[in-house]
Amino acid sequence: MVPTLSIALALILILAISVSAQPEDDFETEPGDSLDAEALEEGTDSLAVDVPGPPGRRRDGEGERTMETRGFSFWGDTHPDLSINVSRRKDVTNWETRLALRERLSSRLNFNLSAALNTRENTTLNRSDSNDGVTAGLKYNLSEMLALGVRYNSKVTAFRYSLDRKEPDERRGNEEVSVSAELDRYLYPGVDAHLAMNAGATKNAYASVSNAGSRKDLAASVSYTPNPSLRSSVSYTAKSTLLDSNVDSSGVSVFSSTDESFAHDLAFTVAYDVRPGIKLSADASRNERKKEHPDPVRLEQETEMRKARRAGGSAAFDMWPRFKWDMSMRFSEDENRFDLQEDRDNSTTSTKVNGSARVIAWRGATMNLGGSWDKARNIYKTSETGDNVYRSLSLKLNQDLGPKADMNLTALSDITSVIYDNKDMETGNSKDRDRINSKITMAVNYKPVVAVKTRLGGEFSDEQTVYTQAAQSWNNRNTRRFRVTGSYDITTFRQVGLTQNYDISSIYTFYEFGENRNTLVRNSNIRTKVTFPLARKLNVNVQHQYKFQDQGGYRKIGGERLYARSSERETNILAINLRYVPINGLKLSVRSSYQLQRSYKYREGVRMFDYEIPTRELSGKVSFNHKWGERTSVAISVEQNRKEGSRVSDAFRNYRNIEFEASHVF
Repeated sequence: MVPTLSIALALILILAISVSAQPEDDFETEPGDSLDAEALEEGTDSLAVDVPGPPGRRRDGEGERTMETRGFSFWGDTHPDLSINVSRRKDVTNWETRLALRERLSSRLNFNLSAALNTRENTTLNRSDSNDGVTAGLKYNLSEMLALGVRYNSKVTAFRYSLDRKEPDERRGNEEVSVSAELDRYLYPGVDAHLAMNAGATKNAYASVSNAGSRKDLAASVSYTPNPSLRSSVSYTAKSTLLDSNVDSSGVSVFSSTDESFAHDLAFTVAYDVRPGIKLSADASRNERKKEHPDPVRLEQETEMRKARRAGGSAAFDMWPRFKWDMSMRFSEDENRFDLQEDRDNSTTSTKVNGSARVIAWRGATMNLGGSWDKARNIYKTSETGDNVYRSLSLKLNQDLGPKADMNLTALSDITSVIYDNKDMETGNSKDRDRINSKITMAVNYKPVVAVKTRLGGEFSDEQTVYTQAAQSWNNRNTRRFRVTGSYDITTFRQVGLTQNYDISSIYTFYEFGENRNTLVRNSNIRTKVTFPLARKLNVNVQHQYKFQDQGGYRKIGGERLYARSSERETNILAINLRYVPINGLKLSVRSSYQLQRSYKYREGVRMFDYEIPTRELSGKVSFNHKWGERTSVAISVEQNRKEGSRVSDAFRNYRNIEFEASHVF
């Protein structure tokens, strides 16, 4: 075991500096090392360090700005890529810095260095999280087939549950140094082999557990491609760790163990193009894992055993212009066993069959047919052990009605059966049930002229839940939904646009043996939008939305079933949006909205006012972007949002974002 893994990083850097740098155009890009900072469980996963793209600004999302500096020189012609990103969205602030350096030091020696510093603060939750990672490596190509390497990897994740704290409440870390060898060998015509070995030392720390020891990895694969129509490969990977672990409490060692873990993965794939239009493929894999680690609560060594098997195949036929189809079949089996937490033992077996076909039945019609069957067997130490069976059929039809219209029709039907094992009852489990769902949707698009677009649609669905045991038949229910939608979009003089959307639906749920629980919910929604392009750089649009909902149930009155309304809700939303671009690079936008929601209740058939909620919202944003040449740019953004309402969530809509970005390529 290395006394301190930091010595390895120093040796790598000294060796890299001692080798003369080559011209930049002689550099060959090597695959970057991968680390995943967000998936640090026990110090064995990696933290991803990406290499920035071309210099300049990028905007990954609203409220986010990036500053990138690229190309300054450490020595010679070595130019690392540096990316600095500061973003704030409402109450969440992110600071991210990434550095990537890949340099060819000689014709055979390559050096890479990557680092990532990421901090996230949430003022509402009063919490801060950080992920820091560094990776450095040397790769020496002895020949075209054989390469040797040295790699150092370090990552730290810290959590602060109060922003006032200077030190983190919890810290997790991993440090690793390793040496590797890779061999790529051309054996025979069409046969290629790859072998990679990696061995090194690692140490981890998380919560009250720390460990240190050795790690060994092996990866081997053989691919066979005698011709472009046939492709096959076999791969095997193995990982093994031997760690001396320790659990301490208040700085005092309370439990120690020697933990040996391993993982074996074997996979096979083959794909064969029998002839043009006929493709066959198959794959299979087997995984086995054993993991030993101390349990800080029980102060014993926990052993986890996981096994998995996968197999599948597919066939695709595309030989005729008007007809093609494909089908696939998958089988999987998973088993998980724990020595200490035996209640978590479980196993799952699943079989899936899918098929689909595409048919051009007649002129202008395209029909897609699909079907699937899926059966899963779940075994637990609880009463949830049982089978889930899913079957489905689908039909989708697209019909071209001419140059101005088309129609879409979709029909779906599926059945899901949940069947539990009868461990305590002879007559069956009371939770056994079937769910039958059917759905039909249709839409017609019609465009009579260039400036007018219309759409009319409808939907009907029926969902039925049936419990197989008579004791639960009281819960048998049926839910039906009817929906009609329509819209039109008109562009008038001076590009003034008018858009309206209509949506009317009703949802009826009734219980066969419990009429007092029957419910009916009806919704109406009308949205209107008018756009006024007042000038080339000034755009204004006005939006209004009206929503109405009533709900109630059916009751027997005088031997007749009548609908009894229980509540109503009416909502009006009016919004005005303005966007102005006075000069290139300067944008101004303002949005103002007012919402009024009224609710009513019915008592003995009499409509009574319940409550009223008015909400006002005003937001504005100013952004400025300017660029000098190809190397320097600046961006400023100020956004203010104000919302007034009686709901508790309205307070979180009051925020101010001020962002600044400056970028220069040296």
